[in-house]
Amino acid sequence: MFKCFVDADRICRKAGRHFTRKEHALFCFYLEKALVSYNALAQEAAAQGKRTWNLLPKHHAVTHYFDTKINPRRISCYQDEDMVGRVKKIYVACHGSSAPQRSLQRYAIIACLRWWAVLLKERLSLK
Repeated sequence: MFKCFVDADRICRKAGRHFTRKEHALFCFYLEKALVSYNALAQEAAAQGKRTWNLLPKHHAVTHYFDTKINPRRISCYQDEDMVGRVKKIYVACHGSSAPQRSLQRYAIIACLRWWAVLLKERLSLK
């Protein structure tokens, strides 16, 4: 399973923004083998009553790469999903009556601190 995921990723690393027909065919081949292998491992673990991985796989999202020749390493919305998760954590930590305003304030503070850190690195590298 891991080897197939790595082989699919190797194709992504070498390819450009869009796959050629050959790259897409190879990518889909390795991706399908990886997903089938993962399913077999999951069935085996379920039959033994074991929960081996504490994660939520996004296999349904991965299957959409079969339909398009877009390279997921070059074009993805992972950053957007990550941001939604971070904003949700901030929002949940706020009181219900002030959550809309406070969550935006907290997000602005976090973003500001990160940009200041980037700016500091840039300024230090110029010296």
